[in-house]
Amino acid sequence: MNQIILAPGREKSVLQRHPWIFSGAVETVTGSPQSGETVDVISSKGEWLCSAAYSPVSQIRARIWSWNKEETIDEEFFERQIIKSIERREKLGLFNQSDAIRLVHGESDGLPGLVADCYGDTIVLQILSAGMERWKIQAAQIIQSRQQAKRVIERSDVEVRKLEGLPESTGMMFGDRPSGEITINENGLRFLVDVLQGQKTGFYLDQRENRKLAGTLLHGKRALNCFSYTGGFTIHALASGAEEVISIDSSNEALETGRRNLQLNDLAVHRATWLDADVFQA
Repeated sequence: MNQIILAPGREKSVLQRHPWIFSGAVETVTGSPQSGETVDVISSKGEWLCSAAYSPVSQIRARIWSWNKEETIDEEFFERQIIKSIERREKLGLFNQSDAIRLVHGESDGLPGLVADCYGDTIVLQILSAGMERWKIQAAQIIQSRQQAKRVIERSDVEVRKLEGLPESTGMMFGDRPSGEITINENGLRFLVDVLQGQKTGFYLDQRENRKLAGTLLHGKRALNCFSYTGGFTIHALASGAEEVISIDSSNEALETGRRNLQLNDLAVHRATWLDADVFQA
């Protein structure tokens, strides 16, 4: 049986539902768990604490799946967790604001190492842990089925995977390769997203509320948008009546997409200045 036995006094964070177990908390590993395999976590007194995904090379030696001893970590477990995660967003009405939504956000949704973003009919996954790497095909299939998506793309091109002993991984998982950028809708505005090459998973979805707020504050004002990327804040500001927005980014490709986002929303070109430069120097 694959188990992690904790050192005396190191079970406190687990009992308080912290989802990580660091290497320094581990007294013994029994059995021969492979990278990403599920192990039982046992206290120094022999009490069962939780089930977790084992990562032999990471300082985060295990990431917790469940504190329920009766719960089996199998495909049905992931289906339940993923569907609950998506339903949370639906109940919050997030799909009324945009068709680009983060469906799963790692530990906060009980799925350590899984980030899943929806861009209309396209799903983009980032797999950040050894445990989730082991289940990524099943996770992709579950999300694609639940959302009736045309395609699933992996964008696990992040340095943090090295800490888990994993190489970077990108490319098509299911469906047809998009012919170019995807168009999304956010707060009544439209944006082009490069899901294959863009930063993060293509767009900074976590800034949706901030972009909306910035727009309400900038009517009739001049604004400077540093690290503007493809102009999310710029477009919201101009659509809300900003007099002028100067957008600075070191990626000319991102700025070019920003210019096209301006045209996509029929906004006045003369009110936007796009500057290809290092923000700190400019």
